[in-house]
Amino acid sequence: GKGFLILVADLAHHSQWQPPQMAYHDLVVSARLPQGVQFLEISPGDARFLEQKGDERVPGGTRFTLPDFGQSTIVLATTDLALCDRIQRHVRSIQPVAAQMAIRQAEIQFASVREIHERLKADGHLINNEDELKKRKKRGIDGSPPDAEGLMKQAEDFIKAARKALEDQDYGTAWGEGRR
Repeated sequence: GKGFLILVADLAHHSQWQPPQMAYHDLVVSARLPQGVQFLEISPGDARFLEQKGDERVPGGTRFTLPDFGQSTIVLATTDLALCDRIQRHVRSIQPVAAQMAIRQAEIQFASVREIHERLKADGHLINNEDELKKRKKRGIDGSPPDAEGLMKQAEDFIKAARKALEDQDYGTAWGEGRR
């Protein structure tokens, strides 16, 4: 009776084999909820209220937006702000360890991706060559695929930003950048 726990997940059919893009900016979710609820997004690295933009009531319920959605998230919808405060205090107690673990996981994943990318590059498997671009155009896909080197640099920058935030004891940002 204190609120509603909403588990938001995005898994496509057969995604255990090859998942599609499962990250979104500004994912809009509509749920059957009473008026006046607050939305608290909960993770081991942060528990923060989601901004509500104006009147979010829509036919059939209430709408809220997840600004940076990965594969899944937990949202508490409640009017009990004391419950939210207890959850936030508990998350703050585990944030330092959670942020360190997120950064370590990011570093391990990055090292694995870097190794695979270097192997593919050494074997001549580049996705930006002329043949690949022609195949993409034939399939109706305009433009070049993402630049692997640019994406690697971006991932390194996220990890560096996470390390910097951890040093500054900004654990929520460290968690977020490490997970990005």
